[in-house]
Amino acid sequence: MDAKCESCGVTCVTHTTSNGKIFGRKYFRCPRCQRFVMWVDQLNQCPCGAGQCKVRTAKTTINNGRQFRFCPRFRFCPRSAGVDNLGCGLFEWLDTF
Repeated sequence: MDAKCESCGVTCVTHTTSNGKIFGRKYFRCPRCQRFVMWVDQLNQCPCGAGQCKVRTAKTTINNGRQFRFCPRFRFCPRSAGVDNLGCGLFEWLDTF
């Protein structure tokens, strides 16, 4: 997954810190405006704060092989229907980022 700069919309480049307590941590930076965008490990965080989004590959006829991400609180089991099992409702195809 790629990150886009919120200022200019350019696809960001991955860099690695080389100092202090965060040595070796990867981050995204915009190659055009040189702004720090986000840490790589924050990219897949669910906006609702439930943690890392789950990533799966579709096995349906229409979308076979496409990867998507969804809220980690979402449950696919039809017997466990309820608001708590839907999470925040996040669902995104990864090829549309």
